[in-house]
Amino acid sequence: NRALYGRLGSRSLTAAASGQDGRTLKVVSWNVNSINKRLPNLLTYIEEYDPDVLALQEIKCQRQNFPTEALQEAGYDCIVHPQKTFNGVAILSKTKP
Repeated sequence: NRALYGRLGSRSLTAAASGQDGRTLKVVSWNVNSINKRLPNLLTYIEEYDPDVLALQEIKCQRQNFPTEALQEAGYDCIVHPQKTFNGVAILSKTKP
């Protein structure tokens, strides 16, 4: 999907699976290469595609700089394992873990 590629870049993966109840679960994995630089793109993507779960890699920030409030306002709970310059991961979910 060209729109998806344009929003997230080449290092993303989106998957959808239907359960026995017929509901679809949308999961996105994205190497963000700095969550704070990509936050506007991420919020636009969330608004347009409404994923259930997002797995983010290389968030590249410390806990106090992670945009928890903006993501909670977008409807997601966050689990964050930050690192200052490299790596760091976060899982965003509409359902509280």
